[in-house]
Amino acid sequence: MKDLIVLKKEGMYCPLGKFFLDPILPVDKAVISHGHADHARNGNRNILCSAKSMRIIKQRTDAPNLQSLEFGRELTINDIKLSFFPASHVLGASQIRLRSKDSTWVYTGDFRLVKDSSCDEFEPVKSDVLVMESTFGLPIFQWKREDVLFKELTDIWQSASSGKKNLILYCYSLGKAQRVLCGIKKYLGSGSYPTQIYVHKNCYDICRIYKSFGISLPEVKKLEDYDIYEKNQPSLIILPPALKRTQQAKKYRPSVRVFVSGWMAIRGNRRRETGCKGLALSDHADWSELNELVNITKPQTVIAVHGKTSILARYLNEKGVNTDRLKRTSL
Repeated sequence: MKDLIVLKKEGMYCPLGKFFLDPILPVDKAVISHGHADHARNGNRNILCSAKSMRIIKQRTDAPNLQSLEFGRELTINDIKLSFFPASHVLGASQIRLRSKDSTWVYTGDFRLVKDSSCDEFEPVKSDVLVMESTFGLPIFQWKREDVLFKELTDIWQSASSGKKNLILYCYSLGKAQRVLCGIKKYLGSGSYPTQIYVHKNCYDICRIYKSFGISLPEVKKLEDYDIYEKNQPSLIILPPALKRTQQAKKYRPSVRVFVSGWMAIRGNRRRETGCKGLALSDHADWSELNELVNITKPQTVIAVHGKTSILARYLNEKGVNTDRLKRTSL
C-alpha cells in the first residue's frame, strides 16, 4: 500500500495526486484546509479549497488561481479522488479525504468536534489512515462547555461596564472573533450584550463574509469609527493578539483586557499575560476530542501531526491503536 501523504521540505505532499496539503513553503499546486495564515500562505500558484474557504483565502493570500469544491463532492486529481468534509474549526475549514485504488487517508486539518453556530458541524469520515492534528494533544487540555465560558465572559463584561470600562478581547480575526460574537449574541441576550462593538478592519471584513453565508452575528463597527469621547457607554473591542503590547490598545483605556485562547488553560500562561485576564476558548480539539475521533472513525493507523505528537501516539499505542509518522522524502 502506497503512502498517500509523505513529508517534503515544502510540507505534506500527495505523490499520487502530485499536490501539497497546507504547504509551509510556496508550491505550484496546494490543497488548503482553511484560511488561517499558518495553512494558507502567500506564494502558492494554484489553490484548491472548500467553497466557503475560497472567499476568505482570496482575501487573505496572493494566490492567482483558486478553485473550490463543495463539501462531499469528489474530484479526481491524477490517481487520487479528493473530497472535503466539514472540520468545524472556522468557516469553510475542511478535512481532506484522499482515495486511491488501495486505501483511504483523511487529513483532519485543524478541527474540533463540538458544534457551534459560527461554522459547519464536524462530520466524521472513515479512513484506513487518519492524519490528525494534535495542537492540544496533552491531557491537561480539557475545554469547559461553551455556556460555562460565556458565563465567565458575561461576568467580566458586566463588571467592566459597571465600572465604566471598555472590554478588550484579544482574539484572531478569522474564526475566534466570529465564534465569540456568535456566543455573545446567544448567551448574553439582546438586552445584555454591548451596544457598541468595535473590531479591527481585518475582522470586520471577515465578519462580512460570515454574514454572506448566513452566519448570524451582532452588528459591529470598524475601529476607526470608535468615539474616544463615549465615556458613558463602555464598548466591546476585539483586537488581534499581535496588538496586545502596542500603543494602539492604550487608546481604549480605561479597559479590562482578556486574551481568548486555548493556551490560557495553563496557569503559567495566564500569569505571563500581565494585566490581562485569560479565557480558554479554543477552536481546536482538546485531548478528549482527539481520542473520541479515533474511537468514532476507527482507522487502521493514526498519524499525529502538529503539537505533542509523541505523547498522543504513546497513549494511543497503550490503548491498542497503531500509530506511525509521515515518511520524509526528497523526491
